[in-house]
Amino acid sequence: MGLTQSQPPSEEQEKKDRKRLAVVNEIVQTEDTYSSCLDIIVRVYQAPLEEAVAQGKPIITQEEVVAVFANIREIQQLHANLAKELRDAQGGAENGPFTHVFVKYVSSFRIYTEFVNNYNNSLDNLSRCQKKKKGFQQFLADANRHSDCRGRDLPTFLITPIQRLPRYILLLQELQKLTPSKHKDYKNIGRALSDIKQMTDYINREKQVAEMYQKLLQIQEAFVDDISLLSKQRQLVQEGEFNYRRKSKRGFKPGLHFFLFNDMLLLARPRSAVGRVSSLMTGSDASWKMSAYSQLSQVEVQDIPDSKDEEFCILLVIANKEYVVKFGSQQEKEQCMTLFFTTKSKSHRVAFVDIIAVSSSSRSVPVAPRNDGRAASEKDKLAKEKEKQAKEKEEKKKRETMKKEKGKEKKGDKKSKGKGKKEEPPADALTSIMNGFSSFYSSISGPAPEESKGKKNKK
Repeated sequence: MGLTQSQPPSEEQEKKDRKRLAVVNEIVQTEDTYSSCLDIIVRVYQAPLEEAVAQGKPIITQEEVVAVFANIREIQQLHANLAKELRDAQGGAENGPFTHVFVKYVSSFRIYTEFVNNYNNSLDNLSRCQKKKKGFQQFLADANRHSDCRGRDLPTFLITPIQRLPRYILLLQELQKLTPSKHKDYKNIGRALSDIKQMTDYINREKQVAEMYQKLLQIQEAFVDDISLLSKQRQLVQEGEFNYRRKSKRGFKPGLHFFLFNDMLLLARPRSAVGRVSSLMTGSDASWKMSAYSQLSQVEVQDIPDSKDEEFCILLVIANKEYVVKFGSQQEKEQCMTLFFTTKSKSHRVAFVDIIAVSSSSRSVPVAPRNDGRAASEKDKLAKEKEKQAKEKEEKKKRETMKKEKGKEKKGDKKSKGKGKKEEPPADALTSIMNGFSSFYSSISGPAPEESKGKKNKK
């Protein structure tokens, strides 16, 4: 029994294999470079600053060191180990496993969350310390001239951890395309790619939460009232300014600012009545005085039909206060109502964290009662109300038509009696009229007159 020799790989496959090994080499080389960058951050910048603090001669405080570098030392240690294991696996990458190393380490990438969330804060603190502390300016200038830095500065190094995880995804996707499905490492590549994508998504979500938390803090600090907005579940959906009037008053005026969150609505006015205050979302400073707030389940929005005096208006009911809000166009009005109803319909999914607010006179502001029930969508209610009104209008029109038909029939009967001869309508027409009368009278007063008359005749 002879042995079957396997066919040599085609020229195209050999070319593909060479490309695959080139990607493997790129993964290892870029990991070494990245690990070196992390080492420079710790060795050239962070460690000397920490040593100066320990010696009682701080260039910047320990708190400022932490604010700038976060947990970069943990990340550096992680990737020193990862780089070594990737180099060890590189030798057997042609036919054997390689990406199992990523599968092993991917769960550890969770430590990136702290660094990514702190990144903007890191740059802010770095800039602030440079401006205020000349000793720190000189330290950075000297460190930047270190031979290992090669003309790069600290911000250039600090961005590398932000870029690294997305870079892994691109490299592994390229490796997957060049790896035959029968290769021993094919399944590991798919798993590593999936795991890193999930981890990257998780880190991005955590970053969004951290950024929103910072935004809530920014809004909270802009109020003169003692008000607590901070909650990891709360999100700012939209903010803007209304032209408004109280329902009991006449004449619209600007300056009612709204903050629509995923679980509540907050209305505010500028602390100073002079001038309009720029939007917080643009990063401008402002001082606000709270007008009203409530969780969304307690807020009502009603459409106001256009009239000669007012158009494009809605009625906003919040915390027992009624505001007539005016928009610039029908489209703007509809967009605002849709945004409100959509947000309100989703608000039952969010656990409402009671907001405790104290006015500048230290009086407690009552919190709207909690409603854990699943409220029906206000938008559906509005649609049903409009549908009901349309049906009533249609029924009224039918009744008026039937009354006219009845009047014509009575006139016809009188004319027939005057002539001494009664003209019988066709059977189909008579049936149609009788059915119409019967349906109409049944709807308003029970049996039709013909039925009552028939009963009297029987008696």
